Amino acid sequence: MITARTGAPSEKPPKDEETIAFYFQLGLAITQWAEVESSLAHLISKCAGEQDRYMLLLGFLSIENFRSKLQFAGSVLGEKFRNHSCLRDWATIAERLERCAAKRNKLAHRRVWRYPHGRPGRQIAIVPWPKFDPEGKDLLPPTGKPTKEAICLRDICVISCEFQAALVCLINFDARLHDRRELFPKSSEQPRVPIQLGRLYAQIHTALGHPSKSSLRKSSA
Repeated sequence: MITARTGAPSEKPPKDEETIAFYFQLGLAITQWAEVESSLAHLISKCAGEQDRYMLLLGFLSIENFRSKLQFAGSVLGEKFRNHSCLRDWATIAERLERCAAKRNKLAHRRVWRYPHGRPGRQIAIVPWPKFDPEGKDLLPPTGKPTKEAICLRDICVISCEFQAALVCLINFDARLHDRRELFPKSSEQPRVPIQLGRLYAQIHTALGHPSKSSLRKSSA
């Protein structure tokens, strides 16, 4: 960013960097969830022979509700691996995926609301759709600060980490079912601690090709 008076680079961060980080993490979380569903579809497709694999995959993908997809997956896995000791892990994995799916639905289907006077990291959030009063008026979210139901930037980072860990858990489960070595360590099946907001902003600036603060100081010297 260039200052109007001197033309020297300014060290002040862009005004809307929280918005950029917010939508970046939101897009990342939703695409990570798509990877979870893709991995589950791949797992189910391998329960049939080569000739029927596509038909099984097509049937799975034609189911719109994720809970129904999980039920379908459980039935197929139960039939295919009924004598496999690892099948006992499925119930716990299915419950985990269902919890993640509920969070994905909040990210995908709720509205975005801004809190211009909120503290950093909580100035933009995903909030529930408004309720309506008896007179039919739209009750807007409070403008002061996010409520406990609001999903802010760091909350999205946490959810994204949960999706990533669930994906690893599913991939390792697939390997165990087919008597192969797991691809990831068990520790990777647990959500990692999300990075601090300052580091997140710094990563975005780096990705956009912005110079670091140290570089800015040298340029303005």
